[in-house]
Amino acid sequence: MTTDTPPAADMEGSEGRVAPEPSAMPPGDRPRTVVVLVSASWAGPSRPAPTVLRELSRRWGGEPAALLIEDPADALLETWQVEHLPTWLAFRRVQEGQTPSAAGDRIEAADRTEARDRTEAKDRTGSGDQRGDGPAQAPDDAAPGSPEGADTPAAAVEEPHAGTSTRSGVPLVLTGLEGTTPTGERLSLPGRWQMVRRRSGALPKHVVEAEFGPAST
Repeated sequence: MTTDTPPAADMEGSEGRVAPEPSAMPPGDRPRTVVVLVSASWAGPSRPAPTVLRELSRRWGGEPAALLIEDPADALLETWQVEHLPTWLAFRRVQEGQTPSAAGDRIEAADRTEARDRTEAKDRTGSGDQRGDGPAQAPDDAAPGSPEGADTPAAAVEEPHAGTSTRSGVPLVLTGLEGTTPTGERLSLPGRWQMVRRRSGALPKHVVEAEFGPAST
């Protein structure tokens, strides 16, 4: 099943803001993999993420390509199942005649590692309460739609649908990607793109490099 992206006017932008017409990349120049950062200016943990994306994209040299979607519309958050900001996503181009497949063992292993890290962090927080070390740290990873200051920690993020498939269990495939390049140009990438990886929270640069960089594809 193919899930269409929201209309271009709804991909980014607050009410009343008109996004410039994106340029379309020729088919022969389209990358194999695109790393997309979904971020928000009002979410504290999101603020360093665009800088991390810009620095890494220069190192990557276009493969994988990088796109930023800042202050996204609710329709995009729902379609892409983004429940916390920032969220890092990897999309792989589906070749003509190719059938999208479910996430492979390597991707599933990364998801399991993320879930384990969150569980261990929550266990450590709970242990601190039992020792009388004071209340647990206030969350610092903001959920979409939360007001500024209502942040929750990346370690405490719960994403029941945070896989690379839709809620019905089929691979999430989009008919086109659109966003802003690290150098500020609006870019449209037509074609079919399958989501193959996601991570939420303010990730250190070396983690983004390891999980989304050229060596991970």
